Amino acid sequence: MKNIMLFVFIAIAVTAILAAVYLFSEPRKLAQIESKQQNIVQGMLAGQDVARTEYFELLAPQYLHLGDTQQAQRVYDKHNNISAVILTALTDRAYAGRIGLLVAINTNCSIASVEVLQSQETPGLGDQYKQSDGAWLKNFSGKDLDNSDWRMTKQGGDFDAWTGATVTPKAIVESLERVLQLCEAHHNALFSELEIVYLEQ
Repeated sequence: MKNIMLFVFIAIAVTAILAAVYLFSEPRKLAQIESKQQNIVQGMLAGQDVARTEYFELLAPQYLHLGDTQQAQRVYDKHNNISAVILTALTDRAYAGRIGLLVAINTNCSIASVEVLQSQETPGLGDQYKQSDGAWLKNFSGKDLDNSDWRMTKQGGDFDAWTGATVTPKAIVESLERVLQLCEAHHNALFSELEIVYLEQ
């Protein structure tokens, strides 16, 4: 009986410690991701006619594969018109797990820019989007649903796989296609002045 009680006590103590570590480390992780995201956003907007950006709450799990709300951003030009929306999308179909994408979409529902926010892919194999100064990701700029075939070239589509890796680039392509589907289906809400855009529960 004493052994059982000791085991229970240890289990409770370990759980409490892990919970405390999570509570203290999670805000730091979120802050690091948010800081990285802001740096990427500044890079995306460099050289563009941008007067300001404003956050809004976005929930669209069917398209973005995020189960919780996110702080998306609307980009305003010097005439106070919304010129783009920047949001985060996840794909859990990459080879090594999830990849987080930061995507800027234009008002005509074409992709303005794409950056990888988070990845656990094998260096040199599953992260070939980094090669040639990110040339593979830059190929998405200007692409939309009407003028592009959102499949890999081996399937007759417009997007190249990587040497020795097909699962991860395919997952990224599918994720970006869903982002554009979101834009097409909910354009008015995304490019409105709404502070909260909840599209699905």
